[in-house]
Amino acid sequence: MNIANFYILISPLLGLSLTLAFFPISAFPFIISLGIFAFILRKINGNLRLFLHGLLFGYGFFIIQTYWIPFSIYKANINMEWAVPFLSLLIPVAFAIVIGILAILTKYIRHNNVIYSINFAFLWVILEYIRSNVFFPFNWGLLGYTAISVPWFNNMLAYIGSYGVSFLLALFSTSLFTKNKIFIISNILLFVCVCVIGEVRKEEKNNELKSDHAIKIRLVQPNIQQPHYGDSEKQAYIFETLSKLTLSPGFENMQYIFWPEASFPYPIIENSKWFDGLKNFVPMDETKNSALIFGTDRLEKNEEKLLSYNSLIALNRKGEILGYYDKRILVPFGEYMPYKNTNKLVRKMAHSVNFDDISKGSTRNIIELDDNIAFLPLICSESTLAKNHLSLSSYRKYRFILNITNDSWFENTFGPHQHYVISRVKAMEFGLPVIRVANTGVSAIINAYGDLIKTAQINTEAVIDGVIPPKLKNPTLYYVIQGHIIPAIFTLYSIFLILVFIFRKELSNE
Repeated sequence: MNIANFYILISPLLGLSLTLAFFPISAFPFIISLGIFAFILRKINGNLRLFLHGLLFGYGFFIIQTYWIPFSIYKANINMEWAVPFLSLLIPVAFAIVIGILAILTKYIRHNNVIYSINFAFLWVILEYIRSNVFFPFNWGLLGYTAISVPWFNNMLAYIGSYGVSFLLALFSTSLFTKNKIFIISNILLFVCVCVIGEVRKEEKNNELKSDHAIKIRLVQPNIQQPHYGDSEKQAYIFETLSKLTLSPGFENMQYIFWPEASFPYPIIENSKWFDGLKNFVPMDETKNSALIFGTDRLEKNEEKLLSYNSLIALNRKGEILGYYDKRILVPFGEYMPYKNTNKLVRKMAHSVNFDDISKGSTRNIIELDDNIAFLPLICSESTLAKNHLSLSSYRKYRFILNITNDSWFENTFGPHQHYVISRVKAMEFGLPVIRVANTGVSAIINAYGDLIKTAQINTEAVIDGVIPPKLKNPTLYYVIQGHIIPAIFTLYSIFLILVFIFRKELSNE
């Protein structure tokens, strides 16, 4: 076989194998697939051929990372089931184009293997950021997420976050193929040092904030597989299931009850009659500080029409609203139709499938349950973009992060598992425990180090009783510098390029 044809064949296979390093498979050694791909690119010339290799690698990678997305169309039963296989094959192309661009850019810095490796790592993380925040608001499949399966090393997430760890892993993977023993050993030693730092950090338990009393919580995972679409029988069944699980033995010992995203099956309007009934699901806690926190559709009238929000509401024992939060980062095609008001074809398509937009929330994103307990609410995919909600001044207000979600749309694919692991990453990045309540799973209590305290099996009815883990006394380094990580990477890359240009002759001779 011609060597060029062999490379064409192996590029998508390398993309596929890189996905094995991600949760739920978590076979971390497959991270070297990226290094192999990087050095295949170094043997190729011509923009078109480089772009093709990048596109094939990216397609192999993203077809696994995103194959679960079209399942929501099938689940929604909106007469577009025929589009699922086509979208499963087409969606990865949009993401893979970015890898194609990366492949072309690698050809401009090939002075020697070490410089090439460093340049590739910079390009990978920069384009990873652009892909996730500029092209698509979708922080999925970041290389840094693979670190969650590596004990001790994953603590680096608390210092430099997912993008910083992406850079280190890209550098480590590519360094193994540079044939430069000093560079390889240096990267291995760096990896070991990071692990040691991580172990020391976890042993420093005095970093944790000690609370006066345990905050007892109950997470309800109802495992409702089918949306009700206003069907009264299904609505009654869902409410009955929530009631049964919530009031099961041990309820009276709890303080806060959590239900998943959109779990309450009846729309809530101002001064809703449902509040008198829902207050019965609020435990009678001896501290008199207790609440039911649940996801629902909240309706609000304005002068023109009735607005619908994907909301979270906290209700006390008196049936009073302690606070509510409307989802602010909506999912295109799932919660709103992009360009519907500017494109006749899109508007006609939305009308044909009875697609109604959910309104974007504008309420503040902190809910206070009492004078000492407040939490950051994140609904569904907002957990992947949690940094958009955080500020340094608000850290001391937050006691935990709450992520309510409904991943049943994606059935038993990688989607719910990957979404869950991102919650663990966010706990590590911010030094805050995460309470995750999912309709069909994975529901979990996660501590500030990203460790799993309690969980429930996916696709099962379950109740998780536990206490809220302590937060860290001080925010993580990443929490403090999160807004500067990407500018720092761009700045370092600019300095790197300037140095390469200045010393280009010496580097080429080497």
